[in-house]
Amino acid sequence: MNDKFNRKTAIYKRIKCYSCTHFYFRELQHPNIIQYYGCSLQQSGKTRRMVHWIMIMEYCDDTLKSKFISPDYENPGKVEIYSVQIEQMEELARYAVQICGGLEFLHKKKMVHRDMKLENILTVKKDGQDIVKLTDVGLTKREDHIGGSILGSPVYMAPEVLVPKGIYDRRADIYALGIMLWEMWYGIDAADHIQQQLYTSLEKAVVDEGLRPSLSLKYKPDENWQNLIKACWAKDQNQRPEATDIKIFFEKFLRH
Repeated sequence: MNDKFNRKTAIYKRIKCYSCTHFYFRELQHPNIIQYYGCSLQQSGKTRRMVHWIMIMEYCDDTLKSKFISPDYENPGKVEIYSVQIEQMEELARYAVQICGGLEFLHKKKMVHRDMKLENILTVKKDGQDIVKLTDVGLTKREDHIGGSILGSPVYMAPEVLVPKGIYDRRADIYALGIMLWEMWYGIDAADHIQQQLYTSLEKAVVDEGLRPSLSLKYKPDENWQNLIKACWAKDQNQRPEATDIKIFFEKFLRH
């Protein structure tokens, strides 16, 4: 009797948890957040104790990583001719505006994405144009609920995330965005680039020694872009811009 009761209680708790997650996703409606259509709950196993939550999400065509980290793509940092470089900078800026739009939406809801990286930015075609979609938003947490939990990909982790029991907030997403902008400029995987410069642990190199991807490679960004990227990955999180500020920067660039 107790086993049966415990089994039902466990299933009820799972369903309640899934229900909360369902309503959470329903609230995340934004053009640059992957669209959640609904879910299906299925029980399996001989005792039907396993509960599977199947999410139905928007179909996307590609990731920004496969677009920008590719030998076939002309990143601004690969282009010598200035007029061509400007065209590629404009394309990068259009993607950046959309990324910041999705991030701004999350941050205004007091949510932290916690795993910002190019492979978590999907694209879908609409009227021949790529529309950016932030995915893995199920990993987001409210800023006041984080309390030292670590999640994400190491090279994108801000110093305050890497330290033991570090306390962080939305500004950790901005640090990751700075790494992403560097990758989009040069077309180089930041993890591969950083690995070549590591002589100690990543945590020590980033937190204590200030290791960041190099902005001195061939065809480097202009001073304004460099200053923006450096501000994004500043060690002091209070010096990092908000997603709204970064979006405005790229919108102004596109109007030049």
